[in-house]
Amino acid sequence: MGLKEKVFKPKNLLQAKYEEHFFCKGFLVISEADDEEVILNFLEQFKQGTGFNVPRSMVPPAPNVDLYKP
Repeated sequence: MGLKEKVFKPKNLLQAKYEEHFFCKGFLVISEADDEEVILNFLEQFKQGTGFNVPRSMVPPAPNVDLYKP
């Protein structure tokens, strides 16, 4: 058994889907409805935890339905 010398590159490069981090079990973790300081803290913690810088413009808009009504 020898070493393989040829490096294979994947056909489809992996891309980070930042949007998935804004949801937990289908519910928004953060949105435009939150206070600006909360949003900035979330994005900073996300950057520290993952190493990816997510721009402020990617924060989802506020929900247009009341999630607390049964």
